[in-house]
Amino acid sequence: MLYVSAQRQIGKAFKMVGLTPETKNIVLVLFTGSKKEVEAILNYVQSMVGGNLNNQVMEKFSEEKIENLKKIFEISNLEIETQKTGKTNLKEVIEKLVIERVALLATQS
Repeated sequence: MLYVSAQRQIGKAFKMVGLTPETKNIVLVLFTGSKKEVEAILNYVQSMVGGNLNNQVMEKFSEEKIENLKKIFEISNLEIETQKTGKTNLKEVIEKLVIERVALLATQS
């Protein structure tokens, strides 16, 4: 929860991400080089929370999802514009900025 929200306080992370007892959907992002590890982790998580796997949930970037990500990760329109290049689309820029914020959290002490 800390990394997905790029926060250092778990209470704030839960509030920002919106995880509640009524939550119906979650996204699990894994960074590892081993396909076997990924499958083992996905199977474990699925056994704990149930539900179905949907690998395409991150492919669909609606306006609402973009606005939510901007709000959660405090991404400004100016920051987006400075990251855009001729071949870079909005989805790629948002992904890059979110990953950057999550990575920066690990470096903060």
